[in-house]
Amino acid sequence: MTQQMVLKRAREIARINGRSARKVLDSDYEQARRELTQEVPLPPPRTAAELVPEDKRWDPIPETEGTKIPVVPPSDEQTVAERFVEEGVEDAEHDQMKRGSKIDPSEEL
Repeated sequence: MTQQMVLKRAREIARINGRSARKVLDSDYEQARRELTQEVPLPPPRTAAELVPEDKRWDPIPETEGTKIPVVPPSDEQTVAERFVEEGVEDAEHDQMKRGSKIDPSEEL
């Protein structure tokens, strides 16, 4: 493994991460070196949730069952829009029926 190989891979990593090949970060070099030497990457640092003991993360037995909240009707804007759509569909159906009922003069005997 040569320095040129590491640099080439670091530039590829920079491009993959949305940067120019000229903006190679130290982390790109480190990742390229690890990939080329087949080192096992370090595990990511533990999150705050992982630092808390598992039995303290959540209460498996809820203390309250909760209450049902009332059903909230849709806002007026929503019902108005639905009404406009229904009226538009009804008007279109009516127009189609009117056009369908007209007799074409060429079809008359």
